[in-house]
Amino acid sequence: MRIKYLIILPILLCFGCSSKNKPTTQTDTTQTEFTLANAVQYGQYYKEAESTVLAIDFYSDGITLDENGYMQGSGTNLYFSDIFLPLAEDALPEGTYTADTTAAPYTFLWGQNYEGVNFTGCYLLNITEGEVAAIKLVTKGEMQVAYKGDSAYIDFRLRLTDDSDYEGHFYGIINYAKAD
Repeated sequence: MRIKYLIILPILLCFGCSSKNKPTTQTDTTQTEFTLANAVQYGQYYKEAESTVLAIDFYSDGITLDENGYMQGSGTNLYFSDIFLPLAEDALPEGTYTADTTAAPYTFLWGQNYEGVNFTGCYLLNITEGEVAAIKLVTKGEMQVAYKGDSAYIDFRLRLTDDSDYEGHFYGIINYAKAD
């Protein structure tokens, strides 16, 4: 009986040591907390739609923008190309926004891929050292917008093209600019 333990113990210790020395690799670097939001106001961009259009980029820590507006560093960018607001609004009002293609107020366009190189709608970019490392399109979901003073509280609950669920958050001031 004692010999059995003396043989098993060193084997177990070897397995324990080998797993501790193996490097771990993280396959998904998508972040969920966003600290910067830049919006572009397009007005009633689609004349047939009774909505004002807004585009917003959300950036996680680790991403900065250079003087030309290009992303630098590493992190996650959540982009909405078309968020539809009531006609009287030019900034993101409180409410729940749902992904669809109706262009109705309180909706946003889900992610779309044209010819494998042109993306629009809502999608996530993983950025590594200023380069796009992965693109994940949003197929459905919603975002909940609330305010406390000038600061927006936004919760994202999204479904991605790989059928995974993504939840993210933004708290802060949205920077607005008008389209040229």
